[in-house]
Amino acid sequence: MAINPALRQVSNRNFLSPVGFKLKINKCPKVDFLATQANLPGITLGTAVQANPYKDLESKAKNLLEGMKEMFDNKSIEYTHRKVPGFPLEQLFVDDPDGVKVELNFPTKG
Repeated sequence: MAINPALRQVSNRNFLSPVGFKLKINKCPKVDFLATQANLPGITLGTAVQANPYKDLESKAKNLLEGMKEMFDNKSIEYTHRKVPGFPLEQLFVDDPDGVKVELNFPTKG
């Protein structure tokens, strides 16, 4: 004997319960579910390229610090390189076109 689906309704419709939630599907507006878990397929996105006014740096350097030093050298921009004693940090100091000193910090492996 088949059980009438109308008689198999959830008796505890406490929507404030931390282990249950109401699941509605927009394409089925008259159907809803009281659920305790749902498995959704994963989505993997590739790298998104964001348009911006800056030029990409092309460098074969091992890391960003070496890449910045290489770029400054290629453009004949004077800079000062400093290793901070007692900290895993290296710094580059460069003057911008208005003469303001810019400090660039690069964490290093201690």
